[in-house]
Amino acid sequence: MKTNKKILVMSGIALALVTTIYVYLFFLSEPNDLPSERLMLKGINELQSEVQAEVLQDKIFLTDKAVFVPFVSESGDYGASYWTWKKGKWRIAHIEANDGPRIWKINPHDPSTFHFVWNLHPNDDVQNLSFYLIKRRYFQVSDGVATYDPRVQMNVSLPLDSLSYGTLKLPNEWAVSLEEFLQIKDPNRSLEQFYSFEWIAYDKEGKEFIPSKSLMGGSTSAGFENEIIDFIPLVTEFELE
Repeated sequence: MKTNKKILVMSGIALALVTTIYVYLFFLSEPNDLPSERLMLKGINELQSEVQAEVLQDKIFLTDKAVFVPFVSESGDYGASYWTWKKGKWRIAHIEANDGPRIWKINPHDPSTFHFVWNLHPNDDVQNLSFYLIKRRYFQVSDGVATYDPRVQMNVSLPLDSLSYGTLKLPNEWAVSLEEFLQIKDPNRSLEQFYSFEWIAYDKEGKEFIPSKSLMGGSTSAGFENEIIDFIPLVTEFELE
């Protein structure tokens, strides 16, 4: 009887130890160094064989667990891979090529973690990028009470240097506006219904244009790790207010 009780106690201790190790390794462990460039290229090409990345241009840490890695493919396409630390290892969350800027919502419930990311084809010679946050007008009447929210338009512009790629953290004013909206707990009002992110490219003469080589719609693989990395539509000045 005592032997059985001892076995049960030891089994319980062993189970608790294994559970503690599992929780630490998969949920609490600090990120290790990124894999070598050779292993990263191998991982990209195994997940998206149509891309065939050849050179990693950079490794940009947006947080200690989220890394933007732009690359050039064997065929001369400019793309990006997105790496995230999950369950005790670095994993690829998304791969794309020739797809224009995107916004990585690292924590969808915290707009201060959102980042614009891009890797544009250098032959497009984009000199400036403008990003926009647009809140759509909203009007409704409920129980005889009218509610009207005006349109809101915010923008940030930045000159591009000689690099084809870059990142930009969501401006604080934008994050505050989105956070205020998220605090309204209404199942009928989603962020995507009311807000949109858009962008414009400008050439060396300051004229808007379509950077066609950067928007050829290359190979894209999404959703490996349930990260939200959204496509951003191109907009024209005519559509703005």
